[in-house]
Amino acid sequence: MRAELEKLNSGLDAMSREELILSIRRLMEECSEKDAQLEINSAASTEMSVQYQQIRDENAALKKENRELLRQNRKLTEELRRTKNDLYGRKSEQSSGIEDAVLDESPADPLEETPDEEVPAPGPERSTQPKTASGSRGKKSPGKREQDLSGLPTRTSYEIDVEALDREYGEGNWRIAFWRKEDTLESAHTVQYHKRTFRPVISVGLEHELVCPYACGKILPGSLASPSLAAEMMYQKVVQCVPSYRMEADLFRSGIPVSRQTITGWINRFSHEFFAIVSGYMGALLCQRAYSQCDETFYEVIRDGRKAGAKSFMWTHTTSELDPGYPIIVYRFELTRSAEHLRRFYGDAGFAGNITSDAYSAYGTLEKEYPDIQGSGCFMHARRRFYYAAMLSGAGRKGGGPVRDLPEVRALSMIDEIYDADRPLKAMPPEERLQLRQSEVKKRVDAFFSYIRTLDADDPSYSDKMKDAIQYSLNQEEKLRRFLEDPMIPADNGFAERCIKPFTTARRNWLFSCSIEGAEAAAILFTLIETAKANQAHPYYYLKYLLETLPGQKVSKTNSFLDDCMPWSDAYRTYESDEKKAALRFFEDQCPPERPRTPRRKNRSA
Repeated sequence: MRAELEKLNSGLDAMSREELILSIRRLMEECSEKDAQLEINSAASTEMSVQYQQIRDENAALKKENRELLRQNRKLTEELRRTKNDLYGRKSEQSSGIEDAVLDESPADPLEETPDEEVPAPGPERSTQPKTASGSRGKKSPGKREQDLSGLPTRTSYEIDVEALDREYGEGNWRIAFWRKEDTLESAHTVQYHKRTFRPVISVGLEHELVCPYACGKILPGSLASPSLAAEMMYQKVVQCVPSYRMEADLFRSGIPVSRQTITGWINRFSHEFFAIVSGYMGALLCQRAYSQCDETFYEVIRDGRKAGAKSFMWTHTTSELDPGYPIIVYRFELTRSAEHLRRFYGDAGFAGNITSDAYSAYGTLEKEYPDIQGSGCFMHARRRFYYAAMLSGAGRKGGGPVRDLPEVRALSMIDEIYDADRPLKAMPPEERLQLRQSEVKKRVDAFFSYIRTLDADDPSYSDKMKDAIQYSLNQEEKLRRFLEDPMIPADNGFAERCIKPFTTARRNWLFSCSIEGAEAAAILFTLIETAKANQAHPYYYLKYLLETLPGQKVSKTNSFLDDCMPWSDAYRTYESDEKKAALRFFEDQCPPERPRTPRRKNRSA
């Protein structure tokens, strides 16, 4: 176009008017075409810019999605390893043998038909004798059996068949040199029987008014229930974890047609009518102490007015493990896990002191609302997190140094050193325990937290469990250190967890409760039975004692009779001793048989 313009300028004088107009038109058309092309190129450039931005956005989204998928894959891999370890690996959380457990990346599957290694058969070079209590192999110490059987009644018998011996060795050709003693343990199956009691009905005065001067003595008039039978059912239900349908079948085999509905009805009714006041009194006594421990676990009630699968909770409150007084273990059933239960149990009762628990937020809420209540942490929960992290550390470990140099294992060993220093102090007086905690245990706690602060919780090489363990320890440091300041505060909440374990064992057998009434009855029974067990009282005799004592009591404001209803009371101790003596009277009344002698030679002439 530039050439056309130059040609136009050079030949402008020589051009005619018509030629000039044609040249201008041609130039205008070319300009229009160029403008159209520029517009097309601009639109294409804009579209390419939009597409480029979309590609960048998609790339960023894919990178983010890839990171999330990698995170989820790692998490699922860790969960799979933990699940396999829970199913087929070691069950103990003890540190002994943890190095082998960490290096074992594929726990043995018991369903595997072809084992990786052949287990050698026991031979002369491999001893199969059991270990003794001291850890060495050998015979038991003399007198151990007699000591173990000293608390049981003994029935003596002599087994000899004179006629068989005469046939075998000849009449008069043998004599008794001595007797060889053989001990066995015998068991008598529980016997239920029909007790028929007649009480006199007397005619009084000239009016002949009929009066029965003796109370009926039944816990449920009009029924066959007795304190001994009801106590046995509750003992089987709670202590032995036997479901009602199994009790029904066992009673039916003994000739007692009692349905499972009747069994459940008796247990629920007697628990609420007689035992609820005792359970409440135990809770009040616990809140009068200055130290408590608390834990909770889920439970299912299928008819609680909520949608199917809704979780309820069983709370456990105990006196401190280091409290020298009588131990008290209280269970409470709640539909939720909210802090409202803690407000009612501790706040409304005026509790003032320390509560040892895990890091559940409801305990922190209770501390904020009640200044007299302080919380302490649980080193067991911190240790458990590092233990699980150590079990997962072997999955991504490739070469490197020894297992003990792993941060998970090192933190675990430092917590073990804290326990090794604090465990022997439990049996000491509080003043001495506090002194040794400050001098011996504190420096190990300081070393542990100093090491934890050197670990980066955002390190991508750490598993999610390890990151959680680091964050948990740092967040709970203040509460985890409180046991160093008070000798009555335990280092962990293990005592409460051990107290709640009997309920979880029963839950595996029962699966659920049908109603809220049944769940509350279970909480009442567990309160009485676990407190009795903690005070070395037999649960069956304790329940029987309450069923014989409480129906005749009148509830008042003082309820002074409740002191005698505690498993540590002198009244109950006397009752249990008398009941055991009565149960053994059958053996005590039996005189030991006279030891047989060698029979004399018979008079053949006769």
